[in-house]
Amino acid sequence: MTAAVTHQQSKGIKWTLVLTIGFSLLMLIGFFWKFTQPRVLSTPELRANNAFVFDTARIPRPFQLLDESGAPADNTIFEGKWTLAFFGFVNCPDICPSAMAQMRDMKAMLENQGRAENVQFMLVSVDPDRDSAEILGPYVRFFDEDFRGLTGEYLQVKQLAADFNVAFNKVYADDTYYSVDHSGNIALINPYGHYQGFFKPPFLPTQLVLTFNSIRQSWRG
Repeated sequence: MTAAVTHQQSKGIKWTLVLTIGFSLLMLIGFFWKFTQPRVLSTPELRANNAFVFDTARIPRPFQLLDESGAPADNTIFEGKWTLAFFGFVNCPDICPSAMAQMRDMKAMLENQGRAENVQFMLVSVDPDRDSAEILGPYVRFFDEDFRGLTGEYLQVKQLAADFNVAFNKVYADDTYYSVDHSGNIALINPYGHYQGFFKPPFLPTQLVLTFNSIRQSWRG
């Protein structure tokens, strides 16, 4: 056997080893990447965790409202991000602050996972007569400085709520004081600004994170 043949054989063995190791590394990287991705839940699993996703997302009608800083806001406020929107009001005694706190804890969990990018949390006031932007802004920022808010003309709020299957109405205790009865779901809005589904109470941050990550992972926008 000549030296040239021996050299070629050695070179071939080295390339085989390099390719084998490279392939093994790619397989290992792929395994760990898949392992770190959120598990996609089945429809029954989502529903068992109080999450409901529509087969076809629903498009809300155009609206003109104000955000938490008093700036004009329309449908574009939902675009480019996933939005979790709760319809409530500042004077709500228990349900609303509880839901806001759960969303705050969910946001913190997503941040710890490195999955909070392009996600926003919002309170849409169902009491716009009392919840001006000057009142709504400090309220939502009390829970988290990045939380958003929407308020404005009553009929515009009513229309938006109807498009997200949220019912609400004033309940008067006397001639001057009233509260607001309202649905307790959290609406899920996809980055196109379309109504993708909703989460039903009771809300647990771990459940919200689990189901939201699954929905986002399986979304084919």
